[in-house]
Amino acid sequence: MQSISDYPDSYYVATAKGLISYPPLTESVKADVCVIGGGFTGLLTAVNLAEKGYKVALLEAHKIGWGASGRNGGQVGSGHNKNILQLESDYGKSLAHDLWAITEEAKSIVRNRIHQHRINCDLTPGSMKVSDNPDDADHFKRYVAKLKTDYNYEHISCLSEPEVFEILHSPLYKGGGTLDVGGMHLHPLNYALGLALACPLYTSDAADDMQCVDLVGLLSPTKDNFSESLRWCSF
Repeated sequence: MQSISDYPDSYYVATAKGLISYPPLTESVKADVCVIGGGFTGLLTAVNLAEKGYKVALLEAHKIGWGASGRNGGQVGSGHNKNILQLESDYGKSLAHDLWAITEEAKSIVRNRIHQHRINCDLTPGSMKVSDNPDDADHFKRYVAKLKTDYNYEHISCLSEPEVFEILHSPLYKGGGTLDVGGMHLHPLNYALGLALACPLYTSDAADDMQCVDLVGLLSPTKDNFSESLRWCSF
């Protein structure tokens, strides 16, 4: 088993499940695709390609979910950092609708992968946005009305100041907020570990410097400076 000390200290590491140790990469590997990086992007890329029949090798310099993928806020929100009103103003309604559709598809991918692979990552529906500025109450109302009317998104509702207080038990949020039951929260490290467990994996000790390794070298790890430094995943 991998130990907690293999990861930077965090709540997610302390509550991680499925920290499995894998044998090192000690021989040449042939694959249709080599994916570098064991975060969300690399893991999902490898799983998607494997499902389409490709032979995939995934290489990671540290541990699965070692970087930002395993220690972020775990929020699976609706939309982008810019809300839909800003997107329409900046890029027009057509592109704003396309961007919104992309994020809705992304939420579905996360949800479906968790159910498909039975990943125990504490997936919980619901996300809130709140404000301590009373002037923001009207903005929240316009935002919710826009999503419901123009984007057919019925999972979001406005919260008054008393409603926010009832949920958070804090008197600070005078501007009310929104409750989006279409948003979610998950344990990011357990999600990454669950994706990794979807297929057999093979890993080794951490690499000192991934930047110095080229793709050809990764596929034929025979040089002394990195032959035992990479862990790899065969799908």
